[in-house]
Amino acid sequence: MPTISEYVRQLNALAAGLCYDAQIQVEATASHGWCYDPVRRVIQVSAKDLEQQGPVYCAGILAHEAGHALISRYSLFTLPESPPVVGHGDLTHLALLKLLNALEDPRVEYWMAQRYPGCRGWFAEVDGATALQPTPLPDGLPDFLRFGAECAREWVLDWQAAPEAFAVPARIAETLDTTRAARRRYAEAMLPPVTLDAADLDPALLVTYPHHIWSRLNAPVRIRAWPSRWEQGIQHYAWQAAEFAHTAIVPTGLRWLERDVQRLATGLQADRNAWRQALAIRDQRDSPAATALVMTMLAAHPEPGVAPPTGQRLAADVLYLMLAKLSKEEDDWGITPPPAPPPQEFRYQPRPRGAPPLESVDAYEQARLRVASQIDAFTAQVEQILQPCRRLHDQAGYPSGYRLDLRRVMGFEADARCYHQLWRRKNIPDRRDAAVFLLVDLSGSMQGPKSEAALLGTVLVVETLHRLGVPLAVAGFQDELILFLDFADTLDAERQQALASLPLEVSGTRPGGHNRERYNDDGPCLLAAAERLLAQPASDHILVAISDGRPEGRRSNAQDLHDAIARLRDEPGLSLIGVGLGPNTDHVTEYYPDAVADVPIPEFAERIGELLERVLVGGMAEVG
Repeated sequence: MPTISEYVRQLNALAAGLCYDAQIQVEATASHGWCYDPVRRVIQVSAKDLEQQGPVYCAGILAHEAGHALISRYSLFTLPESPPVVGHGDLTHLALLKLLNALEDPRVEYWMAQRYPGCRGWFAEVDGATALQPTPLPDGLPDFLRFGAECAREWVLDWQAAPEAFAVPARIAETLDTTRAARRRYAEAMLPPVTLDAADLDPALLVTYPHHIWSRLNAPVRIRAWPSRWEQGIQHYAWQAAEFAHTAIVPTGLRWLERDVQRLATGLQADRNAWRQALAIRDQRDSPAATALVMTMLAAHPEPGVAPPTGQRLAADVLYLMLAKLSKEEDDWGITPPPAPPPQEFRYQPRPRGAPPLESVDAYEQARLRVASQIDAFTAQVEQILQPCRRLHDQAGYPSGYRLDLRRVMGFEADARCYHQLWRRKNIPDRRDAAVFLLVDLSGSMQGPKSEAALLGTVLVVETLHRLGVPLAVAGFQDELILFLDFADTLDAERQQALASLPLEVSGTRPGGHNRERYNDDGPCLLAAAERLLAQPASDHILVAISDGRPEGRRSNAQDLHDAIARLRDEPGLSLIGVGLGPNTDHVTEYYPDAVADVPIPEFAERIGELLERVLVGGMAEVG
């Protein structure tokens, strides 16, 4: 019986053939989900599926994900605006992306089957195990999700209506009939050539690309390098399909979404206990509880009634939490949610003493949303830096390869033990190995806009490096080091709340915090941070110290900071950078030989991203 690692090697070899131009790798994960990570160019496969379903089934899933990587681009665009469902723009945007994903699945598989005919057998294996099984879906499933699931399934049924065994509600079947021709056109008529050759593209597409397509890309995408001619063509076809879907298919899907909101609002309005549950779920951002409540309410209320605007907004918030959870799970449209538990009586539970104030619970998410566009762009840029060259390198010393190494062959005559080192191979260069420590001044002088800017910059760095798997620690300093995120920590809700409480430490109001904002012992805290950083296995250690004032410590002075920096300057592989946040902070250059001073407060999040990028590119010789 092959092992999981052997299956992964087989799938990596398969991915090399299916996605040679994209340089995509395969990783096994403990979760049940499959997904494509466009930043790392990695297809994550389910170790459980590899073990239980076997390599043929997994090859079909891999081919499907490879197709998304090669031709799916709808997420790059600023899509045409749709009227927000009950005024909830976030819910509408998320639903739009999920519906386009459902429409994209048949498009991807049709193109892959044209490009690689052998994929048809793999897809049939997957279809037999999933889409062709008439598993009854729960009554409480939102109609919007059911519509999307059937849109994805009908390609497997050769664009025929589902048999009676699938029990598609008549109201859903009717809209599937009216949109079938448009959905088939989306999947089969708006495709790029299958040759992967830019010469086969219509030259007129490339002429109009700068004005017709480039201007429609999301801002983070536009700051990347100008795309290749082939990528321009791929984006052109993707936009054409998305624009068509927005006119011919999306309005139908959003009508189902609006109906789901009205049904849920009707149920909440009729059940005071459910209303209280919904309020608690929204405040706590409890996605699993949102799923259970939505399905319970929709199962009990098949028809919408009249609900006040407040009820509709609450219903939309709870439904958004459910869709956001499903977006992170295994297969957005192969949905078999667990049965909803019976409603329980809602009881108020007092918040534990010392818990962060309610306004700080959402502070991290609010900060993340404010820098979301910068996170996307920064992530793509740093990934290119960490793996700066994707071209294959020619390396010697292997037992097999594409050609012999003549120097080693001659050495083999003298030492026969070198027989396993005679060949050369083409290898992808290793990714740079870096670790980062972010050290933030939390003395009282940082109160107000400075601490808010420091939080935004911290969230930008944390979210970016977390996505890329770069080891990171974040600490503040007063008279002692205050650790918010350690290298071994996961970025869970508890760590996010800890990071969000950073401004509270500055004002001395953090529940259970250190709260000694009168001090900033820079020197000892810098040494403590460097010790933690250098203990982390990495080739590049980067320590960024953010401050706005001079050392005024309880147990140290300015000379201690000079001594600490002099001691750390000789540490091999350590980059030490000082950042002066706000005006009149040029004194940081007196202490840190490598420093950036007078960073404007509104620009801090952007500037800290640029700084880290320059450090990774070429060290502090590039920073100034």
